[in-house]
Amino acid sequence: MFLCSWVSPLYAQVSNNTQKKVLVFYLMRRDAISTVLLERTYQKALSDGLAGQLDYYGEYVDLARFAEGDYQIALRDFLKNKYRGTHFDLIIATADMRNFL
Repeated sequence: MFLCSWVSPLYAQVSNNTQKKVLVFYLMRRDAISTVLLERTYQKALSDGLAGQLDYYGEYVDLARFAEGDYQIALRDFLKNKYRGTHFDLIIATADMRNFL
């Protein structure tokens, strides 16, 4: 699994007993089979690699159904406000979101 290659360095940094905050952006809606499978995989690999010191955040942006510019701007602003002041140790995007954020 490709996750293991970058989870191992994170595991080495867990020794200070602090939770590692990880944010994952999912392209599809929460109940899509691909999202469910990806989320299980990410949570298991990250939790195992971080020895249970995982503070996991998942966002389901559903850009596949809502690709309009107005939606993307509103969602971007909402997420900026929601996570303002929050430091993440790792952010994963399941799609190319450079134009979104």
